[in-house]
Amino acid sequence: MPIKGFLFRHICIFRPKKKTFHVLEWSQQKGQWFPYTGAIHPNDIRIRRSLEHEEDTVILPFHRRSVTMVCMGYYLQISDFEGRTVSRYIPICLKYPGDILPPSILKYATPYPTQTFIESHSLKLWEQACSIPPLPPRIAFILARDAEQCLERCPITLDTIRSTTARVTTCYHVFNGEAIQKWLEKNSKCPVCNEVCIASPTVS
Repeated sequence: MPIKGFLFRHICIFRPKKKTFHVLEWSQQKGQWFPYTGAIHPNDIRIRRSLEHEEDTVILPFHRRSVTMVCMGYYLQISDFEGRTVSRYIPICLKYPGDILPPSILKYATPYPTQTFIESHSLKLWEQACSIPPLPPRIAFILARDAEQCLERCPITLDTIRSTTARVTTCYHVFNGEAIQKWLEKNSKCPVCNEVCIASPTVS
């Protein structure tokens, strides 16, 4: 089952050939990942394995492009130190074969840790895609049509709802289809009521 969203605001990309990690920071405002510019000394990190996860994939949005990554439950555990601005736990991602990493995210490298013994712990690193059944398209269309007739606006884009391009969440909120899909790529909860949801199209 694919990854729905990470539980920490930092993740890292591991480059096996170079034995380096590139830590990324999530920007909620811009809805994409950016390089973390703070320094992390290899003596301050340990590689751990989460017992909560198996191999999963995720699409990471960057500036102008997205990259498919693979996560196998490994993460960095950062030592506590004064002034730490990075998450204590950082899920590790690997580039999916054939995909290309944007050069801009590879500017700041953290070398492989000096301690290589890997321990396993029970730690939840991400949410997986929910298994909520979607609304039938007929029901979604009726709700979207009513929203269109009432001149309701999408809570994300503030554009007027159009029934043919809208999507309706399983908590019965109507959105611009493309906008809610992008939102749910990184958030499993509705932006209106904060319920875990999926979005259904108005046409089958």
